[in-house]
Amino acid sequence: MSSWLIRALVIVGILGAVFGLGWELGRSQKGEQCEQDKRVGAEEQVRAQGEAIKNSDERDARSREVESEHAHQEQQREVETRVITRDVIRYVAKPESECVADAEWVRLYNASNGMPRASKAAGKPAGGAE
Repeated sequence: MSSWLIRALVIVGILGAVFGLGWELGRSQKGEQCEQDKRVGAEEQVRAQGEAIKNSDERDARSREVESEHAHQEQQREVETRVITRDVIRYVAKPESECVADAEWVRLYNASNGMPRASKAAGKPAGGAE
């Protein structure tokens, strides 16, 4: 073989080896970068899920707090309603004063509404007391 053919084969072999090493180096670097991106993505997903769980727990705690406040307000409202009902019954059952209409007022009221004249007993308080 001639020397120029040997030199050409050596140069092609060296170029092929350099190209192959470069190819392999690039492939391995891209593979490492891909694995690193996967790890970062997985870490971000775990962090996002943790935040979502934390937000969900906070939302659940606030919901329980609001429900508790509502139940307490309902109990307070019921107690107030019962107290008011009892107070009304007690006042209706025992009036403190009697209603007495003045004879002149009754006469004027009846006259203004076109009613006949009131009897003499209209101005007297109940029970005959004057």
